[in-house]
Amino acid sequence: MHPTKQEIKDIHRLYKKTFAFDDGGTIDPYFQYQFHPENCWIIRDDNQIVSLLCAHPHRMYFHNGYLPVRFISGVITVEKKRHQGYMRRCFEELLKETQDTCGLYVLQAYHPEIYTSLGFEQRYFIRYVPYLGAALPNHCIPITSAVDCADCAQAALHEWEGWMDHDEDFYQAQLREAAALHQTILGFYENGQLAAFARWSQTETVMAIEEILARSNHAKQRLLAQLASCPKRLLYAVPALAKEHGAQGNLMVKMGNQALCQKNLGHMITTCDDLYESDQRYYHYGWW
Repeated sequence: MHPTKQEIKDIHRLYKKTFAFDDGGTIDPYFQYQFHPENCWIIRDDNQIVSLLCAHPHRMYFHNGYLPVRFISGVITVEKKRHQGYMRRCFEELLKETQDTCGLYVLQAYHPEIYTSLGFEQRYFIRYVPYLGAALPNHCIPITSAVDCADCAQAALHEWEGWMDHDEDFYQAQLREAAALHQTILGFYENGQLAAFARWSQTETVMAIEEILARSNHAKQRLLAQLASCPKRLLYAVPALAKEHGAQGNLMVKMGNQALCQKNLGHMITTCDDLYESDQRYYHYGWW
């Protein structure tokens, strides 16, 4: 079932308590702009929320077509009620309500082993590689246009499979989250078009680029070279195969409505093996 409007404050408090270690200021804008009760499933016990998850509708690109997916986040069971089957009941409610309209369920998990028993599989992997090229003078600017980001992303993503739709709404959320973290999305323009941009985080010694998108490999290398002018070690994320050294799981998936997948993509699909090939890298960087 879904929460009432009155219960949103309770859910907000559960988020704050459960994800305090990974918040950094992003939870408040999420509830202000993106949280909707119809995308949240809860289980109550004695009129108290004891377990919940959110599952936002998105699209993913596969084989020249799009699949409707649900991106699952905010999976919480209150501590005293864990290991009693409440989370499984939440997932059962989600699947029952969305089974006719969802081709694939996806989630990023802090503890992937929890979700394998629910049928989720690791299918996306990334690894961070160091930038070893020469540095250029840094002329990057903060990117503030979600429209420009979405346009550049569409040009950059054509070579990949399995990516979540990077549209204007997606980047509006990205820009809000970056601002909440006191970061910026950095990039540069050429001939009036955004040529390349990057989402990043940093520590005292490392600047880690979580996503970099560019209209060409030349533009990507120029952006990396400019960012390398900072005194910190520069790492950037790339899609990887599970067997590659340093690969880490980035997204888990579970098959949804097979008939819907077949209709949208135009070929037989019965399991995730019909969507994902073991020797191909798949692209996913996203939040919420």
